[in-house]
Amino acid sequence: MGKIPDFDTFDKLSGQSFKATLNDKDFELICCRVKSARAPKGYSCFALHFRGAKEFAFEQQTISLEHADTGPMDLFLVPFALDEDGYRYEAIINQKID
Repeated sequence: MGKIPDFDTFDKLSGQSFKATLNDKDFELICCRVKSARAPKGYSCFALHFRGAKEFAFEQQTISLEHADTGPMDLFLVPFALDEDGYRYEAIINQKID
């Protein structure tokens, strides 16, 4: 899979749809929040929140995601809420800054 994009790239994609694939089933996840977190010098840390449909939920696991601006990537997503808009998932990203 491809390299995970940086905070600025994901921040520009907030509100946009990603194609997700799990067990050969394609579905949509919306990137609904990109939140910066404190990180040690030389690193970047941030959280990504995605929203999925109420009709399709999955347990925490690695999901294949793809967006036209980023290409394919694998992220470990953890469900953390269900509301009227659907399930919410979070990925925590820690990257060494080159």
